[in-house]
Amino acid sequence: MRSSLPIVGSDTYAGIYSEDAFLSIDEEAAIIHHLDSISLALFLKTTLPYPDICDAGMLLCAYQFAMRPFQIAMLRTRDVRIWDDGSIGTPTSSLLFFHRIGQASGDRKKPVVADSRRRNGSST
Repeated sequence: MRSSLPIVGSDTYAGIYSEDAFLSIDEEAAIIHHLDSISLALFLKTTLPYPDICDAGMLLCAYQFAMRPFQIAMLRTRDVRIWDDGSIGTPTSSLLFFHRIGQASGDRKKPVVADSRRRNGSST
C-alpha cells in the first residue's frame, strides 16, 4: 500500500537555485577576518589555546580547500606537509593527502596540492 501512494516532489537543488547554500559576503568576510587574525597571532608567536588553532585549521580546510567534515575528521598530522622555502615574497604552501569521499579504498589516497597564501594580493 505504501508503494502506491504518490511521492511528494522535491527539488534536490532548490537550495542552490535560491542561493541559500552559499555564504553571504559578510559571512565570508567574517571567516577571512578570523583566519587572518589567527594567522597573525601565530606569526607573532602569540600563545593561543590549542583548541582555537584546531578550530582555525578545520575552518581553513572547509572554507579554502572545500573539504567535507568527514574528510577533515580523517586528516592526520602525517597527511599534511607545510613548507616555506625562505624566499622573500614566496608564499607558504601545503600538500594535503586526504581520502576523497566515495573512493573504494582508503589505502589509495590522492594528493591534493593546496596553496595556502593569502588571497588579497599580498605576498605573505
